[in-house]
Amino acid sequence: MYEAYTDLLQQGETDDEDMLCHKTYFLPNGDNVSLQESINIISQGTTGLSTWQAALNLAEWAIEKCRLFDNRKVLELGSGLGMTGLSICKQCNVKSFTFSDCHYQVLYLLMRNIEINLSQRETNSEDTDLTLEPENSSKEKKMMKSICRQLSVNSEITNESSSDIMEISYNSMVSSTGGIQKDYSYSDCDNFEPNSIYWSTTDNENIYELRSDDRVRLAKLDWESSNKQFIESLDPDIILAADVVYDKTIIPALVFVLHILLSKTTECGEKPVAYVASTIRNEDTRDHFLISLGAEGLSYTITEPPKEKVFFYDDVIPVEILKIYKA
Repeated sequence: MYEAYTDLLQQGETDDEDMLCHKTYFLPNGDNVSLQESINIISQGTTGLSTWQAALNLAEWAIEKCRLFDNRKVLELGSGLGMTGLSICKQCNVKSFTFSDCHYQVLYLLMRNIEINLSQRETNSEDTDLTLEPENSSKEKKMMKSICRQLSVNSEITNESSSDIMEISYNSMVSSTGGIQKDYSYSDCDNFEPNSIYWSTTDNENIYELRSDDRVRLAKLDWESSNKQFIESLDPDIILAADVVYDKTIIPALVFVLHILLSKTTECGEKPVAYVASTIRNEDTRDHFLISLGAEGLSYTITEPPKEKVFFYDDVIPVEILKIYKA
């Protein structure tokens, strides 16, 4: 704590922005996805501020399976910074796409990344920051400064190997009594409000629509606290998730959400299908997830991995994509 405190004291006002960077990923159709993300692997107990291997792998798989998404309603659980979803929105012909997450900071950067990539607005090629109306500028800057300062506290964790980070990050959220420690400054969902310039409200206070493209929605979804009625209202044909299976303690909530979503019947009279991509870091955690699926009456098969690598990332640790469905 002392080292982190002294590091913060040495930082100037301009150093905060150094905790965030922009990365651009090029798609096969000539388009690209530009993401604002943390330079650190973990911050404030969340891994959602960086793009992870499974998200890139799932995006590659989805690009090869574009026809699967034709005129389908897609929901992504734990969207993180939006890499998978934005790739699908730009490469495939979806009927709708709902991004979802819970952590306050992740939702905020996810919102910005959706705006940067999908809002119909003119941008300066040398500056990908959003152009804000005067009444929103102060609030937006304050939010970004808060995120950057909190990112800086965890900068030294980048020295850890990526294969251990998921477990480290979640353990840092759990107290000795097993309780999950929430964000120190904000509650995860209650303080999040999208920029009204780009987003409109819906009948549900936890769901927002992108003004320039009403196919795109953003949902505040906490697996542990959301009720069944809200989860059912999301009404997807296809559910996607990447790198959400990394700790046994969150698996019950995840499987609970999947069970509700996969038990419904779509407008076409079919059951929805989920595709969950996981980097296999811990066999015990993976097996626990599979056993939990079976206990809820959910079946699964292992899908073929993407044939071609589109993005540059470390693929030493294998990624497994499960097709999950209600038998």
